[in-house]
Amino acid sequence: MITLTTLLAGGTFSTIGTGKAWAIPVDKIVQTVAGTGTGGSSKAPKAIWSELNMPTDLELIELPIDSTMDKLHGLLLNDPVNGESWFAFANGLAFGNEVDSRLQGDYIPFRFQTGDGASVIAQDFAYPKLSESLPDFEQIYFTGHAQNADGPNVFRFKKVLSDSQNASNPVISVEVEAVLDPNLLSSTAGLAFDDEGYLYTYDDTINQGYRFLPSQDAVLPYTTQDVGYMSGFNFGQPHVFQDFVIEGRFMYTLSNPPSDPTMITKIEMSDGEAVPIQVGGLNQPTSLAVSSDKDVYVADTGNNRVVQFYDTNASYPDLITVAGGEDAVDPSEGRPADKTALSAPQGVTIAEDGTVYISDTGHHRVIQIAPPQSPASEVNGQAGNAKVDLSWTPADDALYYEIYKYAGSVPPAEPDSRAWELAGSTLYGDSQSSNSFTVAGLTNGQPYVFAVKAKGLRSTSVFAISPALTPVGPPTTNPTNPTNPTNPSIPSAGGGISTPVATPPAPAPTNTTTINVNVQSSAAANGSVVASLAITRTTGADGMIKDALQLTPAKATEIIDLLKPSGSKTAAIVLPDASDAVSQWDFTVPVAASKLLTDQGIELVVLNPNVRIQVPASSLTGLTDDLYFRLIPVKSTASSSEIRSRALADPEIMAAANGGDINVVGRPMTIETNLQSRPVTLTLPLPEGSNFTAQQQKKLGVYIEHSDGTKQLVRGKVVTLDSGRQGLEISVNKFSTFTIVNVSNWGSTLIASPYIMGYANGSFKPAQNITRAELAAIVGRITGVTEGTSAFSDVKSGSWASTVVGPAAASGIMTGYGDGTFKPNASITRGELAAALAKLLPQSGLNASIQAAGFSDLATSHWAAGPAAELQAAGVVTGYEDGSFKPEQNVTRAEAVTMINRLIGLDGSMVLPDAASWNDVADTYWAYDAVRAASMQR
Repeated sequence: MITLTTLLAGGTFSTIGTGKAWAIPVDKIVQTVAGTGTGGSSKAPKAIWSELNMPTDLELIELPIDSTMDKLHGLLLNDPVNGESWFAFANGLAFGNEVDSRLQGDYIPFRFQTGDGASVIAQDFAYPKLSESLPDFEQIYFTGHAQNADGPNVFRFKKVLSDSQNASNPVISVEVEAVLDPNLLSSTAGLAFDDEGYLYTYDDTINQGYRFLPSQDAVLPYTTQDVGYMSGFNFGQPHVFQDFVIEGRFMYTLSNPPSDPTMITKIEMSDGEAVPIQVGGLNQPTSLAVSSDKDVYVADTGNNRVVQFYDTNASYPDLITVAGGEDAVDPSEGRPADKTALSAPQGVTIAEDGTVYISDTGHHRVIQIAPPQSPASEVNGQAGNAKVDLSWTPADDALYYEIYKYAGSVPPAEPDSRAWELAGSTLYGDSQSSNSFTVAGLTNGQPYVFAVKAKGLRSTSVFAISPALTPVGPPTTNPTNPTNPTNPSIPSAGGGISTPVATPPAPAPTNTTTINVNVQSSAAANGSVVASLAITRTTGADGMIKDALQLTPAKATEIIDLLKPSGSKTAAIVLPDASDAVSQWDFTVPVAASKLLTDQGIELVVLNPNVRIQVPASSLTGLTDDLYFRLIPVKSTASSSEIRSRALADPEIMAAANGGDINVVGRPMTIETNLQSRPVTLTLPLPEGSNFTAQQQKKLGVYIEHSDGTKQLVRGKVVTLDSGRQGLEISVNKFSTFTIVNVSNWGSTLIASPYIMGYANGSFKPAQNITRAELAAIVGRITGVTEGTSAFSDVKSGSWASTVVGPAAASGIMTGYGDGTFKPNASITRGELAAALAKLLPQSGLNASIQAAGFSDLATSHWAAGPAAELQAAGVVTGYEDGSFKPEQNVTRAEAVTMINRLIGLDGSMVLPDAASWNDVADTYWAYDAVRAASMQR
């Protein structure tokens, strides 16, 4: 059996709980369960300090604590964009007695894979309602899609591949297995257990529901039964099915029509009798939950809220806003739920005691709505040698306490800031008597403030803060200086006494000086100065000047305090070189200093005449080593020529350059750092006085020679720096030598920016076929041609299709059929796509970089042979491994963006600052980079 203790060595539930009944007050507030509010994938010891990207589905597991009615809440949640799923304890209740480097805190991140190593992305979770034991992970089921499978399936846990968490790899790998016939499902929407242990799912492509009885002993695949009352008839086609839940003997389904109102169908499962409930005022709802008291909760995604109504079988019920909505503008926790802003919530679930949990998808977090926990009070302490003994007045109904520390005499301005460092926690079950804690390992002479949080069963209190306390060491007794011994008499040549002469110390070297540089509150050329840093400037015997500086923790604390009045979240270090004399800059940030910056959400910017480096706070999170940057401008003309020669000699670079010439523009820059695999924005200045036209800018790129030996030629974004000088901006995640170059064969008039949209539910549907109308819309976006009309018998005037089909057909890029139709909703074939894209080659700036080999299934007489060969020679299409092109095969959305990106010059290998993220495109997906580069946020 895979239990929680199997997954986490040392984890235990035996000490949780105080045996007290818990009553729900009327007032409830929002608190974060998981996620920092910033999208990402970094991990920390607590779920609220760890990053989620786009959490969607939630499954609540209520675990009995003891003989009382109290239950511990566990949440299963998915994060498809990161390819992860989490099990998290609600309210951040940790099950260990201390936080340590093994990350055995309040959550477990998983990655799923099949027995042959294919990754599986979870969609909807289900856990049996009959379970009254500690979490048995073998009872968890979920819908998902294996990377190597044609369609989705239902999966169960099989075995743990990494048996415990650790700091270097906090994500646990779990092998899962599909339990249904691989050919059964085309797509899935929802998964739920009934009270008898049957598991239900729904195929929203063919509008058919299925159920089966899970058993660890049953032979796979499980035998399924069709569920007649889950057919599309009951859901009011053409509604789009979204979700369903089972509560008691009823199934509730959620489906969206093309227009208002939304349909919630209540089905008596014993006889299939269906009662439709029309709900007005919703916008693209995605999830629902039903309490045992028949309160219905809906994630009203498009309206950024969660609403509630009481099920009376009547249509158009009165809706109560639970959280979010147009009147809520502040997403901060600790506020009343109806005053807390949400962003595109896609998951909601309700506990027996009324606690509501929400996937606040657009805010990259999961939240809970529960009564507030009363805080501790009167926190004070006694300072000692490298320690402080704290005590406080206990809070009512607290299970235990978390103790935090902050190095400084004034606490952070934001009460719950990550600037606080968790110092430890008291023991479970001893809350009333355990009102003291010793914080050790402190620095003598450094003032600290401390904060105490009371942890209740459902919520966590606000901080109770101590006055400043300064640890002091024992008094020091100065040792007595020994008497200098008398120098012995040394006979001289004349018989007298000579006193030896001490050799004076060598004079200090004169080639080192100290200068001060500014730290600004913005990256502007003349931003407000908030502090200064000392640079050690060394001039070598060869005349080379090298500068070295360090951002110490003390200086970081000073900068943070000075930034607070302005509200700035930028610390910009200015490294000037007015005389162009410095040959190298070494800049280091100790790990303690980087943590202080990330705790406050402050980005680090380095402003240098040769480069601007912008490091977001998320890229500094979780560093375990001191950060360093070494900047070396390549000033030698001979070195620039050698860089150009290496670029021209590399076949892959020449293919990217379309066989054209490459010339160095400006000064190359070498940047060495240990900050790898984390996105950073670089801006390289164009030569002083240059003023490139819009057409000339299209020929500019950055040639990159990575430290690992790989090379890239990428397009950048021309920006105007605050000084008025132009620069080329790129985003990178590894470091190298960067050189701005002019590429003669570039110069596309096509628009190289995101051009395809995803769906309102946060999905991209990469495997879905792209339609002819969708391609017409893309043609308009990448060419800029949005006007023009053309008549087709199946394109209604004034429809959305007419607005995109007309310009694409009028421009001659796309054509209709001989019968006068355009077939806007038909899937486009590879041959049709090739014919359209080939017409755009003259505008792309691409030339034949290779000899077209042709394709085995395209005779020269085939209508698509010519366009396919032109695109092959230009490097836009490659065909399949067997040498075929498959001109009649439909094109998926992922395949289409891969080809179009090559045509317009969107480089998917670079991290784009405004790239969209989708809940069904994991970072392991073959077209992940291409989809991110091409797609626009809705």
